[in-house]
Amino acid sequence: MLHLVALPPDNTKILPEALKRIDAGDDVVLLEQAQGFATSLEKFSPLSELIALSDTSAPINLFLLGDGEITPQLPIKRIDYLQLVALTEMHTASLSWYP
Repeated sequence: MLHLVALPPDNTKILPEALKRIDAGDDVVLLEQAQGFATSLEKFSPLSELIALSDTSAPINLFLLGDGEITPQLPIKRIDYLQLVALTEMHTASLSWYP
């Protein structure tokens, strides 16, 4: 499953539901306000629980769409729009998480 996440790190209404729906092997694209997750270990902490629970044979892959800052020790890869299109073609379903 592909998840397009535009929720800010401090979203307390929708973010918990989004995190429950992300499973091992899913791809997660952080965009718009969700780029904030990549800026520090503290802001990344809700996503770190996902990474800790993900299966090593089917990891959860995190991507950042845009030119936002990525803290070096975080497991987030930067992608551009062409790579986003390629990701969408790889998945039969996707969920979008917007505030």
